[in-house]
Amino acid sequence: MLQSSASPHDKDAACVQFKRIGTVESIPALSTLLIDEQLSHSARYVLEAMSAPEAGRALIDALPKTSGSTKEGIIMSLGTRRETRAVPTLAGLSSEPDPTVAIAAATALGKIGGPEAIKVLQTARWPTIGTVHDAVVDGLLRCANELLAFNQGAKAVPIFQRIYENEQKDKFRVAAYRGMVLSSGTKG
Repeated sequence: MLQSSASPHDKDAACVQFKRIGTVESIPALSTLLIDEQLSHSARYVLEAMSAPEAGRALIDALPKTSGSTKEGIIMSLGTRRETRAVPTLAGLSSEPDPTVAIAAATALGKIGGPEAIKVLQTARWPTIGTVHDAVVDGLLRCANELLAFNQGAKAVPIFQRIYENEQKDKFRVAAYRGMVLSSGTKG
């Protein structure tokens, strides 16, 4: 069905079925839909839920073949999957001229978390002001809060402290201050 000349409506209906019964064997057919503006969302809906590493690879491989909202959606799916293998690819999107794509990359990195995502959020060439910058700071806060949730406050403190010391917006400073208090144990 997905590889036929069926209507987009029929292919979308097939993707709904694949969400329940799809296997690794369905990934190649689904991956061809990722670059289709009409059906990319339907394919992502299936691939996000698959635990197979091939599903993540299909999403990563589709990124350079897309743009705009389709690319943004694929990036968000990588974040939802917490696809750590996507971190280097997402790092390359830090200087993306389309701000919605750069925002999606920063948001996805925040969802993925972990040391590599934190490093990218802290060191890549992100804009220093505006909505992309805000997404980067939000991503760092998300990563630090995840460290805190997993009793790794000592690793979270420097992230919170850096945000508190360097950001001008009250919402970020308050969130970072709260994080510093919570992750400092009895010193907090």
